Amino acid sequence: MPSWGIILIVVGSLAVLFSSLILVTAYNVHRAFGRRESFPGYRLEEFPGLFAEAKPFPNYRGERLSGYVYSRAGVAVKGLHVFCHGKGSVHRDYLYYIDALCKGGYLVFAYDNTGYGESGGACPGSLEQAVLDLGSALRYVKSDSALSGYKISLSGHSWGGYAVTARLNSPGCRIEAAVDIAGFNSISGFMAVRQGKAAFLLYLPMLTFSFFKRGRISGYSAVGGIKKARDTRVLMLYSRDDKEVPYSIYRRMLRKLQAARNVRFVFFDDRGHNPFFSGARSAVMREATDKHKRALAAADEPSRGLLRAGFKKEIMELQRGWEPDFIDTVLEFLG
Repeated sequence: MPSWGIILIVVGSLAVLFSSLILVTAYNVHRAFGRRESFPGYRLEEFPGLFAEAKPFPNYRGERLSGYVYSRAGVAVKGLHVFCHGKGSVHRDYLYYIDALCKGGYLVFAYDNTGYGESGGACPGSLEQAVLDLGSALRYVKSDSALSGYKISLSGHSWGGYAVTARLNSPGCRIEAAVDIAGFNSISGFMAVRQGKAAFLLYLPMLTFSFFKRGRISGYSAVGGIKKARDTRVLMLYSRDDKEVPYSIYRRMLRKLQAARNVRFVFFDDRGHNPFFSGARSAVMREATDKHKRALAAADEPSRGLLRAGFKKEIMELQRGWEPDFIDTVLEFLG
């Protein structure tokens, strides 16, 4: 039998290792979410006939978030659609999608998350912020006399895709339909998988760090939300060659949701992390992104801001116009 001294040394060593991994996790989260993202996005003037009414609202800390209700005159309104943008983007990066939804008969409430674009806040702080901000947005539209009478549907891309399905975990969250575009299942699982071979070491530290930083909401998962919200129809759009959200995540989700009758999966083969673009365009964007990452790695900190701004302009030009088949799939699903 081992002596108490050996047991204490082993336990102490494991505690030090675990604490070190939590510190590594905190550092990685700060690097990813510890700064503002304030790129302008597309201009409303580029979309003739698309109207935007400013609807600012507070986040849970009372900071001002910039929201807009988008609409088109002469279109019969079917409902209200709330859109949540992805990481490294602002909602106006998605105006082609927003405009298509308006043409399809929806009022669209879109906003910038905390620490993004026109919204307040020093930085988002963590992945959970998108779920928190979506909750604030839903509370606002349900309290607004001009919006509260409509049935609500949701969609989001990447970070926003996770937010719309994770929000379904909230008690009393009555949503007609939700569209997850290249989202992920859980925060701890996503961050761990992104570490590659070190994933098995970082999963529990990430879970622990997230819980202490954001509480119960950090444990929300897309699978859990979809199973709880049985009356909410869910569409999940994903490309098998996605490098940002690995296909292994979706294989596990598909397996866990096989018996769920309220979810539909649509897979593409060659559209990367942006399934709303063709395979050819996605390939050009991947090449530009890889080149940008290499330039960032070689640059000093003062130069990185200029590099990010230049890359943003390049990507926005490549992103003009969304694929009709993608738009048709979403509108057909929403009804």
